[in-house]
Amino acid sequence: MLANFKGYDISPDMVRLSLVNLYLHGFVQPQVNEYDTLTSEDRWNDYADVILANPPFMSPKGGIKPHKRFSVQSNRSEVLFVDYMAEHLTPNGRAAIIVPEGIIFQSAGAYKQLRKYLVEQNYLWAVVSLPAGVFNPYAGVKTSILFLDRTLAKKTDQILFVKIEADGFDLGAQRRQADKNDLPNALNVLADWQRIVRNGKLDDFEPQKQPCDALLVNINRLAESEEYNLSGERYREVISRKHHKWEKISLNDLCEIVRGSSPRPQGNPKYFGGNVPRLMVADVTRDGMYVTPKIDTLTEEGAKQSRPMKKGDLVMAVSGQPGLCAILNVDACIHDGFAGFRNLDKSKISTEFLYHYLTSQRKANNSQSVGAIFLNLNTDQLRKIEIPLLPLEIQSQIVDEIEGCQRIIDGARQVVDSWKPNLELEIEEERKSVGVEAWEETKLGNALNFVGSGVTPLGGKETYLSEGILFIRSQNVLWGECDFSDVAYISQEVHDEMTRSKVQKYDVLLNITGASIGRSAVYAEDKEANVNQHVTILRCKENLAPSFLMYYLISKPGQYQIGSMQSGASRQALNYQQIRNFKIPLPPLDVQCAIIKRIEAERDMVESNRRLIEIYESKIKKVIERVWEG
Repeated sequence: MLANFKGYDISPDMVRLSLVNLYLHGFVQPQVNEYDTLTSEDRWNDYADVILANPPFMSPKGGIKPHKRFSVQSNRSEVLFVDYMAEHLTPNGRAAIIVPEGIIFQSAGAYKQLRKYLVEQNYLWAVVSLPAGVFNPYAGVKTSILFLDRTLAKKTDQILFVKIEADGFDLGAQRRQADKNDLPNALNVLADWQRIVRNGKLDDFEPQKQPCDALLVNINRLAESEEYNLSGERYREVISRKHHKWEKISLNDLCEIVRGSSPRPQGNPKYFGGNVPRLMVADVTRDGMYVTPKIDTLTEEGAKQSRPMKKGDLVMAVSGQPGLCAILNVDACIHDGFAGFRNLDKSKISTEFLYHYLTSQRKANNSQSVGAIFLNLNTDQLRKIEIPLLPLEIQSQIVDEIEGCQRIIDGARQVVDSWKPNLELEIEEERKSVGVEAWEETKLGNALNFVGSGVTPLGGKETYLSEGILFIRSQNVLWGECDFSDVAYISQEVHDEMTRSKVQKYDVLLNITGASIGRSAVYAEDKEANVNQHVTILRCKENLAPSFLMYYLISKPGQYQIGSMQSGASRQALNYQQIRNFKIPLPPLDVQCAIIKRIEAERDMVESNRRLIEIYESKIKKVIERVWEG
């Protein structure tokens, strides 16, 4: 059995590592070959019964020059890899491939051709949507899993869509363990559909009774627009909900729908700069229901050339942030990035219920969803949106329930947004408790074993890899934590050359240039890493706790010192000598640890509020889902 495992890699280093790893795991004669599957045809006639893959989708420097045997002609690595794997399955072969979201819905010709090939040639039988961040800290990109099985796909004209929202860990950079885990349910849904299709009893599968938003879509529906879009959310509006008892009514029958407009030419003082508020997309936040325009104004003459709305009218962004809704707090005109809903029939629907309903349907990928959200909204599309027409009393109850949840979210978000560690207060309180007049103060250079920063490799971003040694940049260093959702890698060879910028576990990282200057975090990972020239490594001696230093650097006294030290005519920056001269209080190590413990306890409470936000956002979603259940 072990002799049947085979693999390829373009990198000789990765081939050697793979061979050693397989040998250590019991493969006596491991078979991993150095081979470029995209440009070489030497192994084109090799086929596999099973392929499991999370291929690297980053195109290499200089691009790809693929050979001509692919069914889909493209220079995009993600398209070619998926095509290659599909074409190299045996007649009874199976595959599961993790793909970036572009494969699912991008409209470029090669993407559409690939999706059509997978559907029409009976490869694809299921698509599983994964949440953005599931591969943090290595990548924050939204991904899905394509399941291929020609034997299975030929037995049905439907494709199963499954949506995973949680995998047992939160979706932040730290990927902390969480309670919710959809993976077991998703596995059961896939197994049920497999079994039912193989047994030819397709009517036994009822997706509305399955978890994970299971959905079956006929391949004819996928082919309707020639897009072969594989986003399950796009097709949910066609589902017949057997228990749905509410009448549906089009938005066009509930109100007058108008498109915003802007006077021309832009900037003409005849039209702009008066006393009439004008709503811009940037005025609307994701959290506030009511909005007061703040950014722009029109003259009375300009207002006549625009689209006036009344206080209490509902508006929706149709570009920039499509689907983002708000209720006007004042009479105002609306920019052409908005549509407005005027003269709403209040005998049938309340403005607040309509706001919450439309907001709930706004999807992150902006694909068409239950009733409504499109990548680019126009008035004709808006008119076709269908709204469940509940009794006003029930609408009011739903609004009250949602707003109760929202108040909890707002309170928790205020805690999250407002919290900053007050190290200065903690240091003073600890000084008073032990009865000393003042803590020893020292220059930072005296408390460090090492200060260093790196450089960007020659070639800049073009040299970044999709895997290798973690390369830390200023955007990865936040206020008190590292965020590796936007991550770059460098080769082992480059890492070895950059000797003064190798990061060790528990090093303190400090941004030293540009807008992010002063942000600091402790590197707590076990893997090798390197930094670029915008990040400095501070390696503490035994009498200075890394977390204590980090918290002091981001405290008010620390930030004040950093601000007073900055230099540079065109760009603010810190140099090594300034960093070494930075003054810090140096209590005994046990006092530092006691202070850190209290701050970390506060931080845990903040994280609890983050989780509370997630819980109550989920509750709001479930409240809206009940509207469809009746």
